[in-house]
Amino acid sequence: MPKVIISLQFQIEWKRPVAANGNPFNWGDDKKYSKDKSWLCRCILYGWVRNSDKKVAYIGETDRSLSDRVNNYISAQPGSEAGRTNKMVYAEQQKLHQIGDCMFLEFCDDVPGFDLNVEKQRKAAEGLLIGYYKPYLQF
Repeated sequence: MPKVIISLQFQIEWKRPVAANGNPFNWGDDKKYSKDKSWLCRCILYGWVRNSDKKVAYIGETDRSLSDRVNNYISAQPGSEAGRTNKMVYAEQQKLHQIGDCMFLEFCDDVPGFDLNVEKQRKAAEGLLIGYYKPYLQF
């Protein structure tokens, strides 16, 4: 293939779900569907962000509800049957908690040019965002 210059430009909006207490969700907060219907969103991209400096820790994609995905992370304590990624993010949160910090969650339900309802396109959008943000748990 010949050498080409690739230039992409699009805008995405990261949203922060609301916890049961009415504040933006932080790790460990209770969720309540009546406070924020976004907990029911499916086919999304999401990111865990370190609160103290806003560095992106992890970006993922899911076809499950945002609430279900978060539940997998917050229950991934050592000895559980959770997957490697869930345990890695859980361990990072525990480390941050020891120093008075935490992670918060953001999600995106629209990436221009990608149909997030189609798994291949959702994964492609995820890869693009991972390449852009370079989450510190993934690099």
